[in-house]
Amino acid sequence: MNALDESAVALLGRRYGGTVATRGLWQWSGGLAETIPFAEPPSHAWSELWALARNGSSVTPVALLRQVLFDEPGDGETLRLLAELAAESAADRKGAAERLVAELGKHEEPNVAGLLDEAAELRPLSSGIAFALMAPMLQARLDSDRRSMVRSRLDAIVDDEDATTHDLAAAMLDALELTNASV
Repeated sequence: MNALDESAVALLGRRYGGTVATRGLWQWSGGLAETIPFAEPPSHAWSELWALARNGSSVTPVALLRQVLFDEPGDGETLRLLAELAAESAADRKGAAERLVAELGKHEEPNVAGLLDEAAELRPLSSGIAFALMAPMLQARLDSDRRSMVRSRLDAIVDDEDATTHDLAAAMLDALELTNASV
């Protein structure tokens, strides 16, 4: 188990160490209750569950951490883990995401739809990886007013389900909503 895995297991064990909390988070993340191992104390189940998530179960590490953000929007430790997952899973796309966020922050009235169209290398990402990649960057690089403005423009793209950038826009919208509860 690497340092990222150890940190994630520790976080999940601390915050979701009880049987009910473990089952709830696992199921909210897309898992089946019967895959949860019996462990004493229950917090020890997270080592096995994290390994399952890492090795292709119906639950992914990003899905678990995304659910943690629903409970604690803007949590720095969770955002750090998401950033580490993103670096590990989509290192080659990080530059494209950084350029996109920089452009969103640079222009007074950014053309969000146009910028998403130009970010072709980000579109094939799963929504989970796009979320993991974008959430920490959007939180760190856009102020509250800019995040609000970008959110309103992403809403229009998400409403158009036929848009080629729909999934990326939806992942970014989730990231904006969950990285700062006050926005």
